Amino acid sequence: MSNLMIRTQVELQNFTRAVAAAMTGAVERVRREDGQDLVEYGGLLILVAAIIGALFAAGIVGDFTSYVKPAVKAIFTGSPS
Repeated sequence: MSNLMIRTQVELQNFTRAVAAAMTGAVERVRREDGQDLVEYGGLLILVAAIIGALFAAGIVGDFTSYVKPAVKAIFTGSPS
């Protein structure tokens, strides 16, 4: 074998080991639960914001307010609507 072929084979083995080590580290980072609560709450906030934006875009907010406002007033004042 030529010197070039041997060096190429060694470099390929080193590269393969480095990729395997990187993949193992990535899998371990994904398995940990550090910070997942923050991501879940962030996703929930994005979902709520999207729903509220859709309600505003559809013009339903005005109708919704006319039904909810008397109910909230009745809850806080104690008087039936």
